[in-house]
Amino acid sequence: MTGWMIRHPIKAIVLACAALLAAVGTSYGLKLKEAAFILADVAAGDGPSAYKNSVPAPQRTAISWTIDGRPNHGDLYVPATGARARLVLVPGLAALGKDDPRLVAFANTLGRAGFLVLVPEIANLREFRAHPDDALVLADAALFLSREYDAGPLPRTAGFAALSYASGPAVLAAMDPRIAETTPFVLSIGGYYSMNDVLTFVTTRKFRLHDDDQWQTGNPASYATWAFLRANAAGADDPRDIDLLTRIADAKLEDENADVEALAFQLGPEGRAIFDLMTNTDPEAVAGMVARLPPRLRQGLAALDLSQQDLSRLKARMILLHGSDDPMIPSTESRRFAAAIDNVHLAVIAEITHVEFNGASDVIDGIKMVLAMRDMLRFRQ
Repeated sequence: MTGWMIRHPIKAIVLACAALLAAVGTSYGLKLKEAAFILADVAAGDGPSAYKNSVPAPQRTAISWTIDGRPNHGDLYVPATGARARLVLVPGLAALGKDDPRLVAFANTLGRAGFLVLVPEIANLREFRAHPDDALVLADAALFLSREYDAGPLPRTAGFAALSYASGPAVLAAMDPRIAETTPFVLSIGGYYSMNDVLTFVTTRKFRLHDDDQWQTGNPASYATWAFLRANAAGADDPRDIDLLTRIADAKLEDENADVEALAFQLGPEGRAIFDLMTNTDPEAVAGMVARLPPRLRQGLAALDLSQQDLSRLKARMILLHGSDDPMIPSTESRRFAAAIDNVHLAVIAEITHVEFNGASDVIDGIKMVLAMRDMLRFRQ
């Protein structure tokens, strides 16, 4: 799944609010209560909720813009009760992109909460891949929303919210010199930090928090390996390799037990280097195998690798949400990212499965979710 879904968290949220309201003053407690209602609305998707009953939906309109000669388009969600902040919502890796019903429901919730939400069209994400060029599209979107779109007296700033692998381009966009000083926050759900570490996890099932720690064994979805191959097959230069790798990935995505050896036997040197990495089981071998990937693919991965960036350029508040047993990207990624920066709110939650919240009855998880949402809400005017 690539959209953020929350299933039946109402019990945890109500318990969390009860505990928090008892512990804090009325004004702050009311803001926490609003955060809980917003989360309950996310849980409801396009179904009924108390928040929908009390706050009208934003108006969704198609919009286009051009920045430095680069045209783009997307959807703008204008709050019915007046905008209180600007936000670029990044579509997940999903074929429907900005039109994915789950993303539309999330954008509507954020619009009800007073965010003027811009969802740009990003072709790469519809193809289930993130690309370094996506950061430019996102920075342009934020620049348009914050500088050129007239939203009355709102500050000329725009935050980001992104899911999974799309979090990388969102962070890179937030460091764009044109908007770095005016990006107040980035919400990342199930995001990554090191591309090598993610590759290690999805291919060998191994992960660790620190480089000198013992390897731990996780249970990544086999889908992650072959989806990664499918998304990066075009990193080979030989069209025949691209075709063979795509066919291998498609066969494995349809049936993880599919026999693809006959196809793999036909691969050229570059295609074989990619395939060997995807089928490797030794975590210590990953770095060397990445170094042998085709130059274009290797350079693309390095450009998306947050661990290789100068994070001193990141001025935005990072709000990191991650499932403790994420089957696609291990929670150690958000933990390591949080350790590498200063201005950060990290919430690792047992009941999140990658970007789905499965309805915790644990009050601690409920409190973590409410506090994370409250952190983002404080950037409203």
